[in-house]
Amino acid sequence: MKKVIIIAYKFPPYAGVGARRWGKMADYFAQNGIDTTVYCGDWETKESFSWNKKRHPNLNVVKITNPIIKFRNSNPFFHRISFRLETIINWVFKFTDDGSLFTVLARKKIKKHLKTNTPDAIIATGGPFSINYFAAKLKQEYPHVKVFQDFRDVWMAEYFHQFPTQTKKHWKYIKQKKMEAFSIKNCDDYISVTPGCIERFKHLSTNYPTKGKVILNGFDKRDKPSSFGEFPDKYLNAKKINISHFGTLNFGREKNLHKLLIDFHNIKNIEKENIIFNLFGYFEPKTKEIIKNSDYAKYVNFYNFIPPAEVQTMMYYSDLHLVINDDVYFYAFGSKIYDAFLYKKGVVYLSKNNELSSIIKENNLGVTSENNTKGNTTLINTILNNVSKIKEDSFFNKNYDFDKHSIENISKEYIELLKL
Repeated sequence: MKKVIIIAYKFPPYAGVGARRWGKMADYFAQNGIDTTVYCGDWETKESFSWNKKRHPNLNVVKITNPIIKFRNSNPFFHRISFRLETIINWVFKFTDDGSLFTVLARKKIKKHLKTNTPDAIIATGGPFSINYFAAKLKQEYPHVKVFQDFRDVWMAEYFHQFPTQTKKHWKYIKQKKMEAFSIKNCDDYISVTPGCIERFKHLSTNYPTKGKVILNGFDKRDKPSSFGEFPDKYLNAKKINISHFGTLNFGREKNLHKLLIDFHNIKNIEKENIIFNLFGYFEPKTKEIIKNSDYAKYVNFYNFIPPAEVQTMMYYSDLHLVINDDVYFYAFGSKIYDAFLYKKGVVYLSKNNELSSIIKENNLGVTSENNTKGNTTLINTILNNVSKIKEDSFFNKNYDFDKHSIENISKEYIELLKL
């Protein structure tokens, strides 16, 4: 039996989307006969928010406890103290991200595993990207073990968008530039979730032209309940076109939605009364307040986060799924598109043009706009002129090969790439 170590700081029961890719994929690796061991953080969360509640027998999860996080979670009183302590430790040891201490704490166990179990490959997934750097150092120490860097996001390509107050002279920037180059050099291959992400790593691998592969995210068929119960009229309106978004809207995505709502408001068409936008999750507060106090507030419902099981019900009963990119990370596909694919729902896609835009347009999977008034107006009018067909679920292409985007199939593609 082939053996794989996956180093994933964020892993279920961590509730954020960062745990989803490998929380799902690791289990499918195990189902495909791979002896899979995951080294991850020791996370606490509400049971209803866990991505995976069942695990295959071939999947072993080793949790590394961070004493600072354990201290933080022991009592709300310790929150502020623990964050200050974490800041001091990061400064003293020049840690670059929240995964750095994890790599220190996990090093001894992982090295012991490498010596006693002789795995065939290590997969390190980031961010946080200190995980990838750690795996590259392991490659130097254990050159016979294949190392694959899995990047769910870009590392340094948009650094100053994320940290606008830093400069190229800041120690974190200088250190991470070196870490990124080292991580690409010292691996057998690197993988990312979109072509755009791979393009932004390519300048580091000009001496390794065969490196750099795309393995997309996807949907998990197991997330789809066997039944959905009655229509959730607490959240959705059965008489209207429900355009729903699930997750966080900030870092510029909320601005692009706001543009769409303004353009929607300016269109004179009585069919507008048949449209409602349902936003589940976190929304940037200032823009949210502007929308709530606007003339178009009646077309928008804001809801807090709801557990994944309830999200599946909302996805099933929504008529259209709203997927939004900001103008910087426009090349990201985002996991939300695959939720729409799971239920074969039409997509309302707001993004600068990218590979996903082409897939949607060429296969009639939804409507797209490049976040400008012309595109928004065309998108809105397409919906307004086809309200009855969209409500009947007969307007968009249902014959597309959605199944190729299942994590079950993507995992097989990933295993084939590893060449174990």
